[in-house]
Amino acid sequence: MLKRLIIFLGLMFLATGAIAKQAKDIYKDTKQSIFTVYSTTSDTKRILSFGSAVAVTPNILATNCHIFITGDRQLVEINEKRTPAKLVYQDSRQDLCLLKIPKANFKPVKMYNANEIEIGEEVYAIGNPIGLDKSLSRGIISNKHIWRGGTLLQTDASISKGSSGGGLFDNQGRLIGITTMMAADGNDISMAIPPSAVRKGLAEVRKFPNRVVKVSNEEKLLGLFGKERIALVQHQSQCFIFIFNKPLNQNPELSLIWWPNNPNYMFVLTEDKKPNKNFLLINGAPAKDYLVFEKHRYPVANYRDFNGMPMRYTTIPFSPKESLMNEKDITYHQFNKTHHMTTFTLKGFQQAIKMYDQECGMPGGF
Repeated sequence: MLKRLIIFLGLMFLATGAIAKQAKDIYKDTKQSIFTVYSTTSDTKRILSFGSAVAVTPNILATNCHIFITGDRQLVEINEKRTPAKLVYQDSRQDLCLLKIPKANFKPVKMYNANEIEIGEEVYAIGNPIGLDKSLSRGIISNKHIWRGGTLLQTDASISKGSSGGGLFDNQGRLIGITTMMAADGNDISMAIPPSAVRKGLAEVRKFPNRVVKVSNEEKLLGLFGKERIALVQHQSQCFIFIFNKPLNQNPELSLIWWPNNPNYMFVLTEDKKPNKNFLLINGAPAKDYLVFEKHRYPVANYRDFNGMPMRYTTIPFSPKESLMNEKDITYHQFNKTHHMTTFTLKGFQQAIKMYDQECGMPGGF
């Protein structure tokens, strides 16, 4: 009787998974399931952005959609070779994409029900922060949030650019989240998408194996402000603020675009371009033009999008959010045989930021 009781208790102990693994063992068990993914262009093959991905089946990886917002081709690094991958599932609103490599033989992770995870539990993040391949960090679950109709797990495990799409694991090495975003100010606040979203995506892929399953629209106009001189646009999982040289209903010839998630960049569209068009970048070259902002000149470079639409961008060495909210205008100086100056009024920018924080920012307005 005692022997049976001991066996029963032993089985129960194993079933509940009460034994926490050491960090080195979790890393050893899961590192082979973490990959680097790249966004490139079909014509130039230039790397535009990179991130992380997690093997969830022998030939499917889970990652973030925002990694591929500036490209039209996905690559996965396998055994030091970059292999083309096929996008098979895209939920831009939840920022979850699935990539498939038919002949791959990945080691899929074990997925856990994130609803069972409690605030305060220890977790481990594995990804490729700033290109540092398969890096491990440790933290806890800090909170849970309802966001865009789904759930996000908040953690203080260290996450940096390049970690997007990586894995968040519990103390037994089970996947409890796909890391997706971090606080812009660098505080230890990061978010992860729970495995339930991954399971939903895999079910859709099995249901529709011959097409890309898109859950949400790629582009959406969220609001117009300042008598239609400023627009907030969601493109895939990211949001952008458009600033027009004249009201949108008067067909503006010039537009500025500010991307809050990459706040040091300001883009200039030099032809009529409504905010429901794609504005992905291809290649660049120096230009003579410049923006004047807070009495400083910022030179711009030439770019074209995938449709051949000309555009330009400049780099601002600080996050201009507060300044944009307080400044009255920005001037753009063009040099095409003659010098021409265009003024962009910033009236309505504060309202656009307020809606951005509500619709696009991290839970809590970070």
